[in-house]
Amino acid sequence: MTVALASRALANTAPGHSLLRHRVNVLEFWREVPEEVYEQMDWAEAHDEEARAIAAEGQRTAATFLTGNGRTCYWYRLLHGLHATLSYTPELAQWPAAQLLRAVVEEQLPAAKGGRQLYDEPWLP
Repeated sequence: MTVALASRALANTAPGHSLLRHRVNVLEFWREVPEEVYEQMDWAEAHDEEARAIAAEGQRTAATFLTGNGRTCYWYRLLHGLHATLSYTPELAQWPAAQLLRAVVEEQLPAAKGGRQLYDEPWLP
């Protein structure tokens, strides 16, 4: 969850998330308890200029990576991880409109604007 507060962004993020970094492009909370949000809000209020710089970097990160290509990368990584947990093999015939993920990633992603950069990133977290 991300909370936008004027020129600041607060987020409870998954540990190890590769794009969001605490006090670089987001102010994280709920790393241990939800009440950490108050501590982060107090910090942001006391460090207004630094919080504005973090928010600006967060906006730049979102504009760069929260694109169609970025979402494709996210889903690929999510599904790649899910694959390792399945005890059965899904059948593509069950979903006639589905596309093979490999084709989307290897053919469509590199051809899309900004896709080559995402394609060249490591796929595993």
